[in-house]
Amino acid sequence: MMKRKLILTGAALSLAVAMTGCGGKPVINQQPSSQAQLISMEAAQEVALKAANIAAEDAAISATTLNEVAGTSCYKVEFTSGDYAYAYTVNAETGAVMEMSSREKNAVDTQAQTEATVPAADSATTQSSAAATAQTVTDTVDEEMAQFIDWFNSQENVNSVIRSAIAHFWFVSIHPFEDGNGRLARILSDMLLARADKSEFRFYNISSQINKDKNHYYDILEKAQHGDGDITEWICWYANTLSAALDEAENIVSTILNKSFFWQKTSFIPLSQRQTDILNLFLDGYEAKITSKTWATLAKCSKDTAIRDIQDLVEKDILREDIPGAKRPSYSIIYDPEDITAFFSEISVEEKNGNKYIKALYKGKIHVRERILPLDAKRFENGNLPLENLLAKYCSYLRMN
Repeated sequence: MMKRKLILTGAALSLAVAMTGCGGKPVINQQPSSQAQLISMEAAQEVALKAANIAAEDAAISATTLNEVAGTSCYKVEFTSGDYAYAYTVNAETGAVMEMSSREKNAVDTQAQTEATVPAADSATTQSSAAATAQTVTDTVDEEMAQFIDWFNSQENVNSVIRSAIAHFWFVSIHPFEDGNGRLARILSDMLLARADKSEFRFYNISSQINKDKNHYYDILEKAQHGDGDITEWICWYANTLSAALDEAENIVSTILNKSFFWQKTSFIPLSQRQTDILNLFLDGYEAKITSKTWATLAKCSKDTAIRDIQDLVEKDILREDIPGAKRPSYSIIYDPEDITAFFSEISVEEKNGNKYIKALYKGKIHVRERILPLDAKRFENGNLPLENLLAKYCSYLRMN
């Protein structure tokens, strides 16, 4: 099913864009970071210590600085605890951890210890020793990176997901740069997955999935780095995250295909720009019932205007009432004038990993599994969303064949 969807995606996406302009998604204007309320330095320190799972009394803050990273105000919190030195970058507006690193204090502290114990008069010796220490650290990183690059470019007979997980973990652990190691690690892991696909097109992005659960990502990464060398738990977490990314990609592909199918059927019907824009919002997965109140809010028009828009679409067979004669009517988009329920059997709605899915057998031979919005699942289970409308919304793309 996934393979067939991906083959169709290029043509469907082009068609959808051609028929709907830019897709109709609203743009939310955000305040510049300079005008946003920043959290305090102490709050940033608390966030960093909590993310590192270190109590305040067990840590020594060495520096906290406020910087701009890609136009965003961030605190860089540096501290030590036990045998390790830590550096956390915290978003000064949201309090979210953006980057983290840790390494043993031995290499970091050697230069400072040397300067503290050597007499000031012997400055030449101090500088020489400090330079030697720095060179040792640099040589170690260079050696580690050389090993990593050789392994990265090798052709090992290892599962691509496992190689991708190892590459990510290994690069972050080497930590060759002052900043950006996490982002580069995600790029490298994506590159290995792309190589394994043997395709110039990729329809999933594990990096965006990791960004949705950054705190858990840092927790499991640090646990593996400070463990006994067994990274099985990290690989399992990475594989599950990749599975979630694939699920998200399949959901996006289905949405695009269904939207494309709809506009193929209705491109000849005259619509106002307002009607087109609001229809595109719902076709893109906006989670709400189509009612006159919702329509008026989204279109920023009066309720009377919204009612006229909806009635016009009903008359043109683009919308239909979910429950005819309801006191407060809601509507569904008509993707196909034909009732497609006759093509499906073994229909059920199930939950997995916090998401709702509709499962069915199409034409007695094709197994279908589509993620559905929680609101749609609830309305269907309560009898407020007919099966015909539910199937049409998520499975109409199957009629493109």
